[in-house]
Amino acid sequence: MYIVRKHPIINPHTGNFIGIHGQMSTFIFPHPLKIIYKINGIESPIIGKQDEFVPHHDLTERQHMVLFLYLNRYSYSEIAEILTAIGYKISAGRVNDHLENLKYIFGAKSKEVLLEKALSLNYDLFIPRKFLQIGSYDIDDKMVVSDFA
Repeated sequence: MYIVRKHPIINPHTGNFIGIHGQMSTFIFPHPLKIIYKINGIESPIIGKQDEFVPHHDLTERQHMVLFLYLNRYSYSEIAEILTAIGYKISAGRVNDHLENLKYIFGAKSKEVLLEKALSLNYDLFIPRKFLQIGSYDIDDKMVVSDFA
């Protein structure tokens, strides 16, 4: 993921618009525990880890979305509701199937081990692109829509 900054290029002599200058820089999603530890001056092994996400496994788009939501402690039914709300018709049973496949991909024997491995590889820091959509969303008590890459 990148942060893109765009600026108009203007000819200083004529004042005419010539083009757009674009600059891209890598987006690093901060780890919340690292911020808390730094603020409180606590030494932790998490602080020394690399923030930038480097994928270790080739996941499909849906696997990545399910894993991201599961790592953020959503239940199977909540994951199904969120994905259905953004245009993916999926059931809680299918979410379980995706998690079983992810266990195989990560070489985990249980979903707890899957959580540990995915968190250690910083999969919780990388937002799937499909969650990042242009626009505004009404926030209510039932659902909060967050952006996903």
